[in-house]
Amino acid sequence: MHKEELISPQFFQRLTEAVSYSYSKLAPFRKDRYEFLREIAGKNYGTQGTADRRPLNMLDMAVSIVSEHLTPTNINTLVVTPYPQLQATATDLGMALDHLAKEVNLADTIEEVVKDMQLGMGIVKIGMVLPELDEVNGVLHDAGQPFVDPISLDDWVHDIQAHRVEEFRFMGNKYRMDLIDVRDNPLFDEEASRKLTAGDRSQGEDRAEDLSTGKEQFQQEVRDSVELWDIYLPREGIVVTFPCGTTAYEDILRVDFYEGPEGGPYEFFMGSKMPNNAMPNPLANNLYDLAISINVMFNKLFRQAENQKTIVAVDGKDADDAQRVVKAEDMEMVRVDSPETLKEMRFNGPDQPTFSLAMAARDLFSYSAGNLDAVGGLSPSSGTVGQDKLLTDASGNRMKRMAEKVSGSIGRVMKKLAWYLWYHPGIQIPFTKVHQATGVEIPVTWSDRSQEGDFLDYNVQFEVHSLKSQSPTERLASIGQVVGMYGQLMPLAMEQGVGIDVRQLFDLWGKYANLPELAKLFIHMEGNPNQREPVQPPGEQNSTRQYDRVVQPAQQSLPTAGQQVGAMAQPQPAMANG
Repeated sequence: MHKEELISPQFFQRLTEAVSYSYSKLAPFRKDRYEFLREIAGKNYGTQGTADRRPLNMLDMAVSIVSEHLTPTNINTLVVTPYPQLQATATDLGMALDHLAKEVNLADTIEEVVKDMQLGMGIVKIGMVLPELDEVNGVLHDAGQPFVDPISLDDWVHDIQAHRVEEFRFMGNKYRMDLIDVRDNPLFDEEASRKLTAGDRSQGEDRAEDLSTGKEQFQQEVRDSVELWDIYLPREGIVVTFPCGTTAYEDILRVDFYEGPEGGPYEFFMGSKMPNNAMPNPLANNLYDLAISINVMFNKLFRQAENQKTIVAVDGKDADDAQRVVKAEDMEMVRVDSPETLKEMRFNGPDQPTFSLAMAARDLFSYSAGNLDAVGGLSPSSGTVGQDKLLTDASGNRMKRMAEKVSGSIGRVMKKLAWYLWYHPGIQIPFTKVHQATGVEIPVTWSDRSQEGDFLDYNVQFEVHSLKSQSPTERLASIGQVVGMYGQLMPLAMEQGVGIDVRQLFDLWGKYANLPELAKLFIHMEGNPNQREPVQPPGEQNSTRQYDRVVQPAQQSLPTAGQQVGAMAQPQPAMANG
């Protein structure tokens, strides 16, 4: 379809003017993000770091701790359906999405945008790699496969007059592309791409990459490249691609209908929302000033410590005494004729009120960040264990609300990826399923032939517990809880033929308890030892014996095997040193 049928010259002129206007209005947010990153980098990173040292980098600590709590260690997708006959397909779709998440390195992308969420706004772009663009934008961009890319706020623009994301009349991102790839792309207008010339990245603003590359105007590249805009217009349902800095209608490279999931190609990770403003208020915005003040005071204290002097003042006629004292070793006995004339004098040194204020500011920073000490497990926040637990739980509630926001955004990303898996018949995702009865791994491939029902019959969700990693000790405790539960349900489990693989249990126990020697303590015995025939001593004849069963009242019920193993996993009190 020709571009004249989708967009008029007059509309494109107004669009480029609106893009330029909104991009300029977003400049303060880009500047703030650059300053936040510069503060996190400190003095010793690259050539554009801070002028002064950052001996106590509080902003980096806060962003790192929150990111660790919000970034998933595993991408576990839950696909549910109200129709029982579609449950198997829902399970396969979820496993295919988990495999796709690993293929596109989604965990690293989410880690990056979660950090950006605290500095401004996290943005990802979801789409399909066209056959004409195989690995043009990176080795993870395979033709015919979906992609999820992080978008820097430096390269982002949206309708600045909109109050909410849903009201954006346009949104998009700019990116660099090798000039040869632009000219060879059959989807681009041939005449417009042939007129393009190589250009440097737009100058005049501080960009995040300046922290490592510097601010040179001309930077040497392997191949000539050009900067392009991709602008999505939700109401018109089209995507317009054109070179940055142009307003000429004939320079448009491509105009086409958007063919993708509902909501467009972008997804957002936002912190605290501001009423009547699409841009959120990030965490770093509320902590930056206090972080600067803390380091100003600590730098001053360290300079005072460096300038501190301790001298021995002496009367002029007792200079010999002073020389002997200066040359004396520690605990050496020396003769001093006039000890009363020797006076130790100290000059400068750290100012105690300044130190007290710096420590108070540090506590205020932790308070402003949502009790950072409790969230990060840095130190007790109160005098008692009970109060610390209350503070940690309260901080956990705040983290839980933030995690729910991140989980919701990841869920929307996964739903858009599921849309591409469902509606693009050429996609094939291999994965393995484990047979529950035999434990055998079965290779499976998701394709269009795997589909049953309609896409709207399924609900794609992201599991919140994927945001939390478990240490080996925590895994061991969880296994113990499950085994303990099995002990309580043992009669019912035995009726249904469900047992515990004790050998596998001890293998896991040795793995998570860091006791590889545990596996050497047990041997595998063929058959059931309880059913073996007793060994007769030599010369002893078989005899017939009669046993009478006598039922006596039980003195004390013994715990089941499952209960014993479950109790073993519970934390044991430390022995007192006596």
